[in-house]
Amino acid sequence: MKRLLFSAVLLLVTATFFSCSDDPKFNYDYFANPDNVARVANAFEGSYEGRTRVFVRGKNSAQIELPDSIWQSGWTNEAKSRPILRYSLGGKGRQNLTVEQFPISAIGYIVDDSALADALKKAPARNLVFNYNLFSSSNTNSEHHGVMDFDHDDVSLTLYYGGARHVVNILFNIPTSYEFDIDKGPYCLDHIQFWADELYVDGKLQQSFDLFTDEALFEVRIVSYNYSHDTVADGLQTKDDK
Repeated sequence: MKRLLFSAVLLLVTATFFSCSDDPKFNYDYFANPDNVARVANAFEGSYEGRTRVFVRGKNSAQIELPDSIWQSGWTNEAKSRPILRYSLGGKGRQNLTVEQFPISAIGYIVDDSALADALKKAPARNLVFNYNLFSSSNTNSEHHGVMDFDHDDVSLTLYYGGARHVVNILFNIPTSYEFDIDKGPYCLDHIQFWADELYVDGKLQQSFDLFTDEALFEVRIVSYNYSHDTVADGLQTKDDK
């Protein structure tokens, strides 16, 4: 019995060893060094202004048309379907992406509960803040290929509707990571995709949103941008340096 058990363990160890033989090899994680994290974060730090594509639909693919007033000064006469959003990236000690004055009221147009929807449509604009982390990419053998990965943002609102006061939380997600070359740059976040994910009322799930099903959807893609770099990090090339 002991001999059979030893053989099984040996087989498992051997299989595990060979199954990992094709994985990328990292002799050193660039972002294990806090100085490298700070240097890259500072290189990305800056202010952006991006023209967007907005995808919105109701449940069961119902067509939704948002009023122009939602985006306020962000609308342009040339392309009303592509409002402008301003966003910024923080550097060392402020590793976050901030989407400035996002119209939370727009979410009211895809919410099923009519009383909640009306209350949301009156909500003021809010900043969306997504914290980010920096990693070495697992998709390459190069230790100098980086990934910026974002946490979700939980927007909390206190709304009065249906004869009572409620705490409403809307979760926003950035579903994809941003990959970059640490050595070559340029260090600028030239595109963003984010969407509303879930809506909670008083701690209970009220409604989910989903790109791939018949649920309602609110998605924003920033597809073109202007960039202003705030600081320069030693040894790294930014967009303005090219």
